[in-house]
Amino acid sequence: MDGGDRVGIELRRRAAVLAGDERAWREWYDATYDDLRGYAHWRCAGLHQIAEEVVQDTWLTAVRRARDFDPLKGSFRSWIFGIAANVVREQLRAATAREIGSSP
Repeated sequence: MDGGDRVGIELRRRAAVLAGDERAWREWYDATYDDLRGYAHWRCAGLHQIAEEVVQDTWLTAVRRARDFDPLKGSFRSWIFGIAANVVREQLRAATAREIGSSP
């Protein structure tokens, strides 16, 4: 799919999502879930519980911020991976703080 096709498809899908179309959300989810999960596990270096929290928090953030996604600036996949990168940093920072706080 060339860039123009992607933009058109993602503009229509975004409009459907914002109108409350659950099927459009499912299409986004299905198209990106496996890659997002793999990315989270890779970035969390095998810390499975944290990686799963990253995936969940990423989707919750995407739902809240769907209006911010702009297909003209990049693909949905890139956008959600950007969210995931931020969530990974937050989760790992929090895990480190918990470890430091629990040290004797």
